[in-house]
Amino acid sequence: MGEMLRMAHPASKATGVFAAGDGEKVWQGFMDQALGEAVAANGNTGLTSVIERALKAAAHLPKGAAK
Repeated sequence: MGEMLRMAHPASKATGVFAAGDGEKVWQGFMDQALGEAVAANGNTGLTSVIERALKAAAHLPKGAAK
């Protein structure tokens, strides 16, 4: 989950005084990890049902067919 959250951050295009500093870059990783662990401990990301439906739909496709 932490990795997924890290990848979800848009790349900052801010420059000058609004640009992300070294501290923000470091602490953002810790925040992503902590939030990811909290979400995983809860066990409800909302992704399970979406993935399950996609897998079931894919199982009913003819071989070699793609959506």
